[in-house]
Amino acid sequence: MFDTNELIKQLKISQNDPKTMKTISNLKSFMGTAQGKSLASNISQDTAKQIEKAAEAMQKGDKTAASAALSKILSTSEGKNLAMQLKNIIGK
Repeated sequence: MFDTNELIKQLKISQNDPKTMKTISNLKSFMGTAQGKSLASNISQDTAKQIEKAAEAMQKGDKTAASAALSKILSTSEGKNLAMQLKNIIGK
C-alpha cells in the first residue's frame, strides 16, 4: 500500500516556505478522510514506487530524475487521475 506519511516526510524539502507547508497541511488533512484513504489504497504498486522515486529525487535536488519519474506517472491514466485529484486537494 502507498505510504502517504513517508511521501509527506520526503516532501518537507523547504519547511520555511509557507506555501509548501500549506500544501502539506492540506494533503495531510485530505489523507485523513475516507476519500483520501480510498485514494491511497487504490494506487498501484508501480505508481507508488514512481511517486517515491520522484519525492526522493526532489529531496536530493535532482530535478531531472524527479521530472522523469513524474513524466512516467503522468503517462498513465491512473497517474493523470491522481494528479487531477491532488490538484483539487492542493487548491491550484
